[in-house]
Amino acid sequence: MGLRHQIPSEFTDEDRWFKFFTKTTLKYLIAGLVITYLLFKLFGLIGFSLIGVTIGLVITIGLVFIASYPIPETQYIKGANLTIVRILKRRLIRYFNKCIYVKGYRGGGSKK
Repeated sequence: MGLRHQIPSEFTDEDRWFKFFTKTTLKYLIAGLVITYLLFKLFGLIGFSLIGVTIGLVITIGLVFIASYPIPETQYIKGANLTIVRILKRRLIRYFNKCIYVKGYRGGGSKK
């Protein structure tokens, strides 16, 4: 009565949902819609609901764009076929974990 099944290696976490979005893009879309709703309520207090919705939709479109648009293959040095979000995450990780990947750099090499 096990509920776990072996998943083939061909399936990844980036399955397409509704034939358009991946899971990450869907997460950013939902976050953008939450921001849109909050801006709608915030600007609604002062009578400018339409402006709040417009700003929220622009933010949502921007979030979905950076989560789904891959860098072209011709720009392989900048990260070909990676989304902008992945590149930004890698740069942030590299910024905070400044390290050099050289064999033996931090005393891991052979001793004389």
